[in-house]
Amino acid sequence: MSALAESKADPRAITALRDRTLTRLTELHDQRADITARLDALAAPDPATPGDPALLDELPRLAGILHHAPARLRAQLYAALDIRALYNKEDDQVTLRAVITASTPDAIRTLISDSVPGTSVSDLAPLPPG
Repeated sequence: MSALAESKADPRAITALRDRTLTRLTELHDQRADITARLDALAAPDPATPGDPALLDELPRLAGILHHAPARLRAQLYAALDIRALYNKEDDQVTLRAVITASTPDAIRTLISDSVPGTSVSDLAPLPPG
């Protein structure tokens, strides 16, 4: 920029170049500010999904009992956990994902109490093998 100020070029050309350069720098600055704001929003924790690993302790231990549950109950459980399965045919592999939120333990408790009267989450234990 300082070389342009001392240049013997047409002052109108120098002014136009300086204006275009400043306009572009302003655009890039604004773009960076927008990207930074979006990145901060993505990095911020979502209050609706606290992501507390202790919530896993609220879920019953389903090992050994899930396959004995009625299909209706399993379907409700899968819906409460928002379970999704993705099959990779090439690798013959299934990827399962479950969404656990702050409301999931209450949904599970309701499912259990509606399905088996007099049963609480703490009453559930894996069935013995065999």
